[in-house]
Amino acid sequence: MEQNSFTQETKNQPKQNKAKKFFLVILLCLLVISLVGAGIYAWSQQQENKDLQAKNEQLLSEKQSVKETDNKNEATPLADFKIDSVPFIFKYPSSWTMEASEPLDNFAPAPDLYSVTLMEPGSDVRVSRFGNDYVFKGSRIIAYVAKTDLKDMKDRFTGIYQSATNREDITVSGIAAVQYDFGYESDPAVYTQLIKDGKMYTFAYYSDSKNEKDNKSYPSYKELVASIKFQ
Repeated sequence: MEQNSFTQETKNQPKQNKAKKFFLVILLCLLVISLVGAGIYAWSQQQENKDLQAKNEQLLSEKQSVKETDNKNEATPLADFKIDSVPFIFKYPSSWTMEASEPLDNFAPAPDLYSVTLMEPGSDVRVSRFGNDYVFKGSRIIAYVAKTDLKDMKDRFTGIYQSATNREDITVSGIAAVQYDFGYESDPAVYTQLIKDGKMYTFAYYSDSKNEKDNKSYPSYKELVASIKFQ
């Protein structure tokens, strides 16, 4: 009787082994399918992220292009600042108002100390508690000239001017110049300065923005500086 039971178990053993193998094969297939599916899903998500990033970059580029176009349109049409007694000329937005500290004309020579102020339409300039004026609203550009004993613009950055930031060496009308950000008891302004014939020429940009270069009228200042020519 025991022999018959053992014989029966021996006969059933191959069937059980086959069932186990079949189960393992099914399990392995399911595992492979799961891994492949996970890989495909991860790849598709990566592609979607790339596509989304590309779209965002394109949208940002389009917005920047529109902004630059708007800024350029706001800076035109341009007017010419040209007075025979003043040794330089430049272009500025024709809608801006101009005021000179001296009665500059084409007959009397320019004094050793004078300035020309350009105001964006709608700008408001006020006096701070320190007694200096500042742009409360809008922006302005001031071009002023004064005698100087400095021989090189590098000698400019002493004393309070040691705090000047973003210094950059540039060229204005073929003359070595420096551009930097500086503010004394006020928000920083952008200055472009050069020395010529014993005089320092300064072209400064002020606005109501904490960061002047973010202001919509800043491109007008850049165009003005790029257009400066000495007569």
